[in-house]
Amino acid sequence: CVMRGGKTLSIFAFSSIKAISQYKVEEILEMGIDGFWIGYEGTRSNYAKQQGRPIAEILTEFCEHGVIALTSMIVGFDYQNQEVIAQELDGLIKLKPALAQFLIYGPVPGTPFYERIVKANLLQDVYTSDKDLFYRRADGFRTMIKHPTLSPEAIEDIQRWCFDEDFQRLGPSIFRVLEARLLGYRRLKNSANPILRRKAEYYAQELRAAYPVFLAGRLLGPNPAVRRWIGGLERQIRAELGRPALAERFQSAAAVGAALWTGLMLKLDLFQ
Repeated sequence: CVMRGGKTLSIFAFSSIKAISQYKVEEILEMGIDGFWIGYEGTRSNYAKQQGRPIAEILTEFCEHGVIALTSMIVGFDYQNQEVIAQELDGLIKLKPALAQFLIYGPVPGTPFYERIVKANLLQDVYTSDKDLFYRRADGFRTMIKHPTLSPEAIEDIQRWCFDEDFQRLGPSIFRVLEARLLGYRRLKNSANPILRRKAEYYAQELRAAYPVFLAGRLLGPNPAVRRWIGGLERQIRAELGRPALAERFQSAAAVGAALWTGLMLKLDLFQ
């Protein structure tokens, strides 16, 4: 249907390693999909949905074709301690996902897992007597169940540390997305498949529209290594698509101002 329609779509889909492994990356792009949520979970989580091609192979191939991957890692499995989580995070960061999320292990009411947690008295005591509080806090950022070795505060601290490590080591997600799009543009722009050539054109439009964010990244990135990487990425994109126009230069200055304002408001906890 997508191929017959001839329209270039950009679809972000919820999937799994098991589902993705059934298709070639070209087939996925022909469906109009150029972004996925994928469960990285944990190295010993043993979910059936993780069966299939090695995740490193999938993420590398996706990135080379401009397909964005949002990898989701779970914090708070019974087998995890701080050292194990650090090892799993290191493995994930080596895969260089464009986007990453880190959620605390917890049950969803109405599922077999929730029933097992309640039956085994593993729900944090504060939530067993206050269902409303459970529903307000069951968002992946609070520790809902008892862990054999880690306190709720420790798990939540580790989660924040995971997000910070991802940011410090891989940089802001917007530039990681743009890097994938650049690789995809280079890979597909001369494809014999007209659908893939149109996808390359779409990537080029996204890249050009992002020109104004680079100055803010080069000035305000989290550390010198990330700022140098952002500068190098900017030069590569300009080599492919040309230098910024005058209007884009003005937009770059405005983006720096907007970034500084947002950072200040976050620090002061205003307008949040």
